[in-house]
Amino acid sequence: MSQEEHDSGLNPTPFVVDAVEHNSQPPNALDSQTSSQPTPSMLPTHPRRGILGHFLAGLGLALARPRVLVCLVAFSILLALPTATTVYQSARSGLTNVAVPASEIPFNVAWSTPGWLLAEWKRETPNFSSAAQAALTPSILLSSLVGLLLAGGWMGIALSPRRRNGLLAFLRFGGEWFFPFFRTWLLGLPLFYGLTWIFWSSPFEWVLEQVVPEGKLDLAPSESLARWVEHGRETLYVLGLLVLELVLDLSRASMVANRGRSALLALFRGLGRFAYEPIRVLGFTGLGFVFELGWVVALSVLSARGLIPLWSLVFLLPFGRILCRAGRQAGLVMLVAEDRPLPEKA
Repeated sequence: MSQEEHDSGLNPTPFVVDAVEHNSQPPNALDSQTSSQPTPSMLPTHPRRGILGHFLAGLGLALARPRVLVCLVAFSILLALPTATTVYQSARSGLTNVAVPASEIPFNVAWSTPGWLLAEWKRETPNFSSAAQAALTPSILLSSLVGLLLAGGWMGIALSPRRRNGLLAFLRFGGEWFFPFFRTWLLGLPLFYGLTWIFWSSPFEWVLEQVVPEGKLDLAPSESLARWVEHGRETLYVLGLLVLELVLDLSRASMVANRGRSALLALFRGLGRFAYEPIRVLGFTGLGFVFELGWVVALSVLSARGLIPLWSLVFLLPFGRILCRAGRQAGLVMLVAEDRPLPEKA
């Protein structure tokens, strides 16, 4: 400091030579650090398989949880007991004193029932239809709601980073997704009603008026035309129901895959997925039905030949249905989650 600066009372101005921290690493080292950080395209993803691979993976996931399968089979039997008891009581009171005509060919009620026997049953128990409907309606409703819980369990386990095998873990996933799935169930009700209205009310009646006189099949020019129109309507209606149910399943699978809660957004995603690859999605679902049908046919043949007792069908039929449904639901969510990053293990 000079004498003039000291006398004038001015402080010297400090000069900062280098206050910024200097990184002595070479540029290549910085680039290597940046490139070592994982990007979304580098993260491990859910595998992409064919429809058979996804379905078999779902079956394997279900078979690895025998306790869950046993509990679900027991529950399905209990759920069917009210209706089965009603049918048994009606048959016992209506068919006990029925005499088989001498000219009648011997038959097995378990596999084939002649028309005259059904007519006699109906005559002896006129209230059977109303009683069976009263027992069947709540069972169907409860089964539909429980199906949402089971779908949540299978789909949640299929995408879980830790494959838990216990019943409590299955029910935990089912409870987590029950109410989001229930909202899709509510959204599906007006859609099912609308589809039924299209085929069995004014819209299809208008189509009938263009095909047959006055829109009445009785006035059709030929019996074959009337039969084709009627069978065509029934076939299209059933296909529409299957497609709508499949879209709802895709919506629920997209919920689990995207960890979302919006039922409306999931419904649009399900529609988009079906429109994007309808053949693949329909093929996957059809494959599950083929396996289930094959299971039923195989059990029927084995039982008819006496290779397995008839009472075993009470357990084996629901087991096959539950197993194939688990394979479809778990496989479907894995199909929807293809190429998505795998979740980190907790």
